[in-house]
Amino acid sequence: MKYKGIELKEFESEKPVLFDPPRKMLVWDYDDETPTEVDVIAFIPNRYHRVIEQMSVYIHCAEIPEVMCRRATNRELAKWIVLGNGQYQVSGGRIWTEHHYDIGQDDDACSNFIKVRKWCDKEWHEPTLEYLGLED
Repeated sequence: MKYKGIELKEFESEKPVLFDPPRKMLVWDYDDETPTEVDVIAFIPNRYHRVIEQMSVYIHCAEIPEVMCRRATNRELAKWIVLGNGQYQVSGGRIWTEHHYDIGQDDDACSNFIKVRKWCDKEWHEPTLEYLGLED
């Protein structure tokens, strides 16, 4: 199961585990496409529905991973700029409204020296998928 592009490591224990206080975790069943965030009360390994929360039971659970926002690739940044969403600068130098990169670098993360801003924004930001509005 994936969560925000990260493969989840399913919670496992050979013995029953009681969470007191309840632990916020991601839960899902075999037919779910995405996990749901709930407060898990207990994990009982020898049951089919091993994960128990206040109102329901589930088959699987995992810790909620810390999601690091991925830096945009050269192609993603170039497309964002060409669609007129904003501009970028390299290390406080010139401001650009198009992004050039070498052949074969389409899927590489854009340079760490690049900062971007939307037309309505005065502050410069890291070109993350979250800021560019390109998250899954």
